[in-house]
Amino acid sequence: MRQSVTVKEVKSNGNAVIEMQRMSACGHSCEGCEGCGAPNVILSVEASNKMGAQKGDRVIVESSNKTIYKAAFVVYLLPLILFFGFYALGDYLLKAGAVAGIIGFFAGIGLAILFNRRFAKKGGASFDIVAIEGKF
Repeated sequence: MRQSVTVKEVKSNGNAVIEMQRMSACGHSCEGCEGCGAPNVILSVEASNKMGAQKGDRVIVESSNKTIYKAAFVVYLLPLILFFGFYALGDYLLKAGAVAGIIGFFAGIGLAILFNRRFAKKGGASFDIVAIEGKF
């Protein structure tokens, strides 16, 4: 994911503090939308500054898609996979597929919550400044 942002501060370690808008899955193409209700949240994050950007520069930041895909899998797909897996196993072994499926679904939700806590403890997504706008 790439986004154009402004550098708010350069830290002593060389990293830049940037403020960016949290993007929704649709990419915030709001002019063609009737309203998804995605909150307009501004995040203040630290980005690797190998380009040497200074305070006030407009820069392009990039984050790894791998992290986003992993989080999407855990949050959206894992509960469904566990629901159907537990349903099939519960139906085969106990003839109680629905109950087992619900247990599997909530186990997936629990794993998603644990993943989110671990992800947040590690500092969340990492961002890199890949270009300074207007400088080539």
